[in-house]
Amino acid sequence: MKYMLHGHARFIDSLISLENTKYDYRNTSISAHEGEFLWKIIRDNGYHKTIEIGCALGVSSLYICDAASQTSHSEHTIIDPKQTSDWDGIGIRNLVAHGFSRYALIEKPSELALPALLEESESFDFGFIDGWHTFDHALIDFFYLNRLIRVGGMIVFDDAKWPSIAKLIRYLYKYPAYKIVLPPTIDFQSPRRNLRKRLTTTYRKLLEAVLRVDPHGFISRWIIPEWMWRKALPPIIGLKKIAADQRSWDWYEKF
Repeated sequence: MKYMLHGHARFIDSLISLENTKYDYRNTSISAHEGEFLWKIIRDNGYHKTIEIGCALGVSSLYICDAASQTSHSEHTIIDPKQTSDWDGIGIRNLVAHGFSRYALIEKPSELALPALLEESESFDFGFIDGWHTFDHALIDFFYLNRLIRVGGMIVFDDAKWPSIAKLIRYLYKYPAYKIVLPPTIDFQSPRRNLRKRLTTTYRKLLEAVLRVDPHGFISRWIIPEWMWRKALPPIIGLKKIAADQRSWDWYEKF
């Protein structure tokens, strides 16, 4: 099945020019495949209240805001402490240029902004984590989003193949309140298809099979070793909240 890229051509043809700047959309933005994954999740589930950690040049923000705009009451919260200082406001400028206005920018570190939102009793349908990529910091982002995301909502991680993020996802895979949602597999059909792509496809199929029979990871660590887990993960991955998080105070699962 051909993988359609809703809106991507429109965005890519109308992004703010980076000529004579130090920035590059190819190196610091999600791909069209990843953007479509975000767009489809939000659109198919009718999510309208969204939050994003890490905006940078604003490509992910465009997909999120465009998908959520199906409703007249969409709200997008962006946490990016360096949007002005490091990114010259380009992410926000891209949103403005495309006519999106129902968003709020919080220029504070996520470890400060997220607990403040929790204290204000905020809640969200969808969260995208693409901020500081260390294991501990990404875990803190998830810790708070877990409490902010409604049951039925979803949290998506970018750069899932990074060692720190892959390890974190392997841990979160054990959470009984969540199930992993994978993006569609990219079609690599080509007469010059190489061994690496074949292996990646094989690992991915194994991961999909394990997720079907072992949705909460009770036996997966015996089936998929650490190195294969990272190889099998796609660059972007979702965790859908299927129930309230009711783990006991001493809950722990090996990962």
